[in-house]
Amino acid sequence: MKLPSLLLALTANAAFSQGDLAPFAAPAPVMKTLAQIEPRTDVLTLAGGAGASRIISAPGSYFLSGNLTIPADGISGVRITASNVTLNLEGFQIAGAGTNAGIEMVGVLKGIVITNGSILGFGYSINSGGALTDSRIAYLNARGAVTSGISLGSDPSNTVEHCAVRGGQTGIQAGQVHYCTATDASEVAISASMTVTHSSGIGASSFLSSSVGISGQAGVINCYGEGGSSGISGSFVTDSVGKCTSINPSEYGIKATYNVHNCVGDAVLGGLGVGIDAGGNVSLSHGSARDGVGISAGGNVHNSTGVNSYEGDGIVALGNVQNSTGITEDGTGIVAGGSVSNSSGSATPRIFPESFGTGIKAKIITFSDGKADIGGKGLDCTTAVGCTSSGGDAITNNYQMP
Repeated sequence: MKLPSLLLALTANAAFSQGDLAPFAAPAPVMKTLAQIEPRTDVLTLAGGAGASRIISAPGSYFLSGNLTIPADGISGVRITASNVTLNLEGFQIAGAGTNAGIEMVGVLKGIVITNGSILGFGYSINSGGALTDSRIAYLNARGAVTSGISLGSDPSNTVEHCAVRGGQTGIQAGQVHYCTATDASEVAISASMTVTHSSGIGASSFLSSSVGISGQAGVINCYGEGGSSGISGSFVTDSVGKCTSINPSEYGIKATYNVHNCVGDAVLGGLGVGIDAGGNVSLSHGSARDGVGISAGGNVHNSTGVNSYEGDGIVALGNVQNSTGITEDGTGIVAGGSVSNSSGSATPRIFPESFGTGIKAKIITFSDGKADIGGKGLDCTTAVGCTSSGGDAITNNYQMP
């Protein structure tokens, strides 16, 4: 019979019964809120103190929920006295007047991050009054500061990036500056103890201004600098344009301690200026000046052009000059302490044909062309090999190649 099998099946089904399927409690959220993950404090809810409208005295994350206006002179907008503070202005503005700061950092601090907003007026837009390290300012617009736009001191760990500053004696001062613009600074638009990259610094515009566009002590890369005494100055300068705008003597389009590569330096307004002045080598560059020197190099010059529009020299190098062009009116097109090869130098006045200039002057000149007008010298050297010239010559050994 099949009855025992039926009973066995019914017993097995009862053993696997699911029981009561009703939930124990209503569903609840399992994710934390933003406030739980990163608690933030509205700066407008903070108290102030002597000389400051709001004071941040503890580490943490802070934000601005609306514009903050400081009507009285001598009062700062926000004072930070603690390390490891993040302040997001959330696109709002801090505005004021007088000699104090929109945001000031007081004491020995580190890890300060300030982003995303505008600061209008004050003596300083952002100022560090103590020893600040490992800090960052980004995406800020600062205008109308009397003394300085963004001043973080010179520690290499402090960075300013993606900021726009207008006015002040100094526009931006930090360890490193990247992707910034600073204009109308009466002394230095951008100053960094390390590098400045992808930025534009323009000093106050005046024929007698002594301002500096960009100063990067460790180097300047891919920048535009314009100032009365110097457009760009740095340890080395690469892929940049520097321009002088005053008539003061001894100004520089670009001034570098070491090398200049792929740059344009302009000092054509004043007298005795230098388009590009490098302590080392100059390559793939163009320098222009009036009464001074188009390109001056303590080392070698190659694949470059130096132009002087009056009585100065086109290219002056203590080392060798290769594949380059030097142009002047009454000076010397190319002057080299070493040799000149595959280059062209000319001293040809545009108005009066009589000139006492020299096309190329060096110890050894090879496969090059020197030009001078009446009274000048095309080539002035000890040995010339395979060269051409116009005007007079002063050549001890001249070897013409077939």
